[in-house]
Amino acid sequence: FFFRHLLVTPAAFGHIHAERPRSFLATKDIARKKKGINVMEKPQPRRWSVATCLIVPICITVYLLRLSLSLTITADASAARDFVVWDGHAHAQGHEREHERYHEVPLASPHADMRNRSMEAGPAQDRTTPNIAPAIPNLPNDHPHAGARFPNGTWGYVADVSRVRKEFIRRYYRQRPAAASSDSSAVPMSFMPMGGAHRYTNRSIDGTSSNTRNQEQEEEEEGDEFSTICNTPPKEGPEKKAGYRLLSTRVKVDVSASTPTLGWDDGAVDHGRSHHDDLEQEHDVDPSRHASRILCTIYTHGDSHYRIRGIRDTWGWRCDGFLAASTQTIDDPSENGFGAVDLPHVGEESYENMWQKVRSIWAYVYDNYLESFDYFYISGDDTHLIVENLKMYLSSITETHKKETERDTLFLGHWIPRKSSYYVGGGPGYLLNRKAVRILVERALPSCRKDAIASSEDRFVSDCLRLLDVLPNSTVDASGAQRFHGMHPHFVASFAGDKGFYKEVYDFWGTQFGHRTKFDLVSTQSVSFHGLKSPKSMKRHHAILYRSCPRGTVLGDALFAVDSVSSSNANNATTTRRHDNATTRQR
Repeated sequence: FFFRHLLVTPAAFGHIHAERPRSFLATKDIARKKKGINVMEKPQPRRWSVATCLIVPICITVYLLRLSLSLTITADASAARDFVVWDGHAHAQGHEREHERYHEVPLASPHADMRNRSMEAGPAQDRTTPNIAPAIPNLPNDHPHAGARFPNGTWGYVADVSRVRKEFIRRYYRQRPAAASSDSSAVPMSFMPMGGAHRYTNRSIDGTSSNTRNQEQEEEEEGDEFSTICNTPPKEGPEKKAGYRLLSTRVKVDVSASTPTLGWDDGAVDHGRSHHDDLEQEHDVDPSRHASRILCTIYTHGDSHYRIRGIRDTWGWRCDGFLAASTQTIDDPSENGFGAVDLPHVGEESYENMWQKVRSIWAYVYDNYLESFDYFYISGDDTHLIVENLKMYLSSITETHKKETERDTLFLGHWIPRKSSYYVGGGPGYLLNRKAVRILVERALPSCRKDAIASSEDRFVSDCLRLLDVLPNSTVDASGAQRFHGMHPHFVASFAGDKGFYKEVYDFWGTQFGHRTKFDLVSTQSVSFHGLKSPKSMKRHHAILYRSCPRGTVLGDALFAVDSVSSSNANNATTTRRHDNATTRQR
């Protein structure tokens, strides 16, 4: 049909008898003779009907669209094979080739001995030319132990990693002077500052002056942030429907507890000693007196310092120490980037050079804070850590396996499959104990891929530790649910684990710990979520978890209703159990 009408198009539209192929004309003449028609008679020009005029261009358009779509799908599939995104890290095929320099390690059962020496891996032949990082001139020490720089650029800066916590506590008591004079000197777990700017006083913790912003501008921004976080209806914020349900009903945080401040006061109330002395006593770390002290480190850069504020106001201050490895040192509490430390490393400051950045971070932690803390957590600047749940988890490990944890290493995070092995994904962060950090810095960093330029720092840390017989510990709970989550809450709660690379991950977890998806995948004692990109998103999720919005706000009232229903159900369940027990005793 299509071919025939193409041949008669000129005659149809121009009333011109187009010259046709001889075979075609001969066939028509024979047919006309059979019907008794004079073949010499001039034939009438063929005209197209309206339907024909519409059908032909539609067919052509559909064909071209299908051709274009098929080419696009093919290109996308090819790109997806070459560039897989997971845990906020882009792993291209080049990274796969880099990891193939080491022999693969077979998968270990979660119930097997995690330190079985039969799993030891050795280096294999390099199949690609290594990307050598350029050297940094005039370093005070060899890389990666060069150290940090002061705000003026001079070397030798050692950050006071307790200062973020100190300033947060000062801020709380500045806003609530009555709390500072009470006997129970503690910051409630639900407290979270909400404002566009930090409303610090002119005097910082050490008595020096700091810049402040215009009071009217602060109040306007604070009102905007408070309204966004507390008056946006549930399920309509960045948490969405599934994320809200997950955080409000599934994940549990003990918000009735408080953060002790060991008699801290801000100087306004005379307790017979200086508040500065109390703070120094609080943060004078003695491992024999303090258990499970955690240093939390994030990696960031100058353009993302606005995220540090969201972390400081939510979970950063809850850590016993906090450090933001960046490209600038900022020690002014009024700045968004307060807590950032200029920590140079080999190569450029880019995502593709994350491995060298992390090497410098772990060396800096080892050189300055190794004996002051028991555990060391590291993540990106878009991860939310539930510090209380992490400490509870560490406490349970210590109580159950006290002798083992004292002499063994701990390498905690979530497992990501890779061929016949696995590694600890960096998205939700991972944690090392003191012994593991010592092995990583003293034995692995000097030789293991020391010149590589790559983004996959999480794989490299796992590979280098595995070569030294330090294997990841399983972090699932008793039911096999995950504690560390490489995705944001809405994704975790709604994804069925049936597509793309994520399907491979979920299948791996299912083989190791039992098949689970959505809510069943999430432990009630979850530790971290990844992918919260802005301070307001960080605070919104935090407010749901910690019930930070007061009654009278949209979110506060909604969460109060959720807790009331949960409490009622729990009381009913308790009553039912008591009744059943009494009935059993009577029988």
